[in-house]
Amino acid sequence: MTLTENILGSKTVVVVTLTNVKYGVKSGNQYIKPAKGQFITADVTAEVREGKYSINSAMFKLVAADGTAYDTTTMLDRQDISGSDLTVGQKTNGTIVFDAGTGAQTGGKIALKSWLAEGDAGYWTL
Repeated sequence: MTLTENILGSKTVVVVTLTNVKYGVKSGNQYIKPAKGQFITADVTAEVREGKYSINSAMFKLVAADGTAYDTTTMLDRQDISGSDLTVGQKTNGTIVFDAGTGAQTGGKIALKSWLAEGDAGYWTL
């Protein structure tokens, strides 16, 4: 997804790619269990094409077909997506993790939240 934002006359263009979505993922730590049913993970890459951009896992949510929204959580054995003030040509990658209900992926989507957008900036269908 290509996200374009204009803030006070400054344009930002960033390409955010979501790949390798997995359902029912087990934590590498025996003490970390999903409270809501299952862990769902996805790999994310963000590359800035113009301007400056910051990204982290809190900018994503999973929306099930029934409208239930799940925020991200952390797993100690996964590298979260994180990048502050990335500039043109810079990129970062990592993993986002959701603790979601069993079957939440069926008809669900992952949203990229943006405080500039009315609603979500965009979606990836699962």
